[in-house]
Amino acid sequence: MDGSKIRIGNVGEALSLLEKLKQDDFSFSEKDYESLELFGEIAELAIEISGPNFHGTITGGLARGLWYYQREIYKAVAFAIYNSDNYGRIPKPELKNYTLVFDVDDGCTELLAKTLDIGKSLVEKAMDGMTPKEKAALLLSILLGLGGFAAAGWVATAFSEDYFSHKTAVQTEQYKAAQAEAASETEVERIRAEVERDKIQADLVASAIGSSPIASRFNAATAEGVKSIAKYSPEATSLKVGSVELDRAQIEELNQRSSREIPDVFNIVGYYRVTSTTEPTPEGVVRVGLAGNGDEFTAHMNLKDEDHPIADEQSNAVFLAPKTGEKLYINVRMKKASDGIREAYIESFPPAPKQAEIALAAPPPRP
Repeated sequence: MDGSKIRIGNVGEALSLLEKLKQDDFSFSEKDYESLELFGEIAELAIEISGPNFHGTITGGLARGLWYYQREIYKAVAFAIYNSDNYGRIPKPELKNYTLVFDVDDGCTELLAKTLDIGKSLVEKAMDGMTPKEKAALLLSILLGLGGFAAAGWVATAFSEDYFSHKTAVQTEQYKAAQAEAASETEVERIRAEVERDKIQADLVASAIGSSPIASRFNAATAEGVKSIAKYSPEATSLKVGSVELDRAQIEELNQRSSREIPDVFNIVGYYRVTSTTEPTPEGVVRVGLAGNGDEFTAHMNLKDEDHPIADEQSNAVFLAPKTGEKLYINVRMKKASDGIREAYIESFPPAPKQAEIALAAPPPRP
């Protein structure tokens, strides 16, 4: 590829290049990576919101929803760099490298932010020692996740009706209402075919980024961003984030589902110092004092949990750790409140990865 610049401007081209990067006989040098030109939908995030209060302005609710979305992006960045959602570990001067900066068009609330700089900054920060192919693949995967091209699959779990079937029905009804008696069956078929292509593309993106824990984390961040914007803009009549499009009914259903979900529940995998343990209860529950990631708290460890079984050697290591001072590599699921950690559970003891493998070897977080 040396000597010819590669230009990627849409999802299809990005998926095509990702496939080529997997091939041993595909030549791709550092010069190719440096000259890789990414533009258009693959390099930006578009948010469109309509409703009575949205006329080229950002309401207080929308601003709050965007902040929660931004926080999810910071968490995804922290996951990539530190294998932990604790974005407080990111040096404050570096946060600007991972911050969405939106342009607002006149006449309607359409927000456009460049995501390319975030992806490039992260690759440069966290992925030293990778080959040009690996860096390009990671960059494209992050942009696909951050751009929301597979987020519909995550968001759609909140809907009673299939997301793409609903999209087809809504667009068809809108077309027929606009055309009245002149509605063409050919045009209706075109709408159905376009939505089906959207579904196929979303599935392809989900498959392409599914093998990358980091890209999957950014996909989850965008899905949570959709939920946050919808939650704090309940008066919106339509919302589009990347390729995710919601109408009024879907926004209401999403908010009803979100209101029943537990906020700020996430997993943090990292090294913890065990400060104390209690004797197991008859049910097998042990209270374990932990210190790590800037917090000191008590976590529950269930020795009889069939969903997250804990081996004897792992539980023994926990009981010995307060005496030996050894730090353990633990997967802890936390529920946070405004005043700190409300509840914590030890779910597993994954193998401690080598420092250079941390970002790539970590398991994907739960949505």
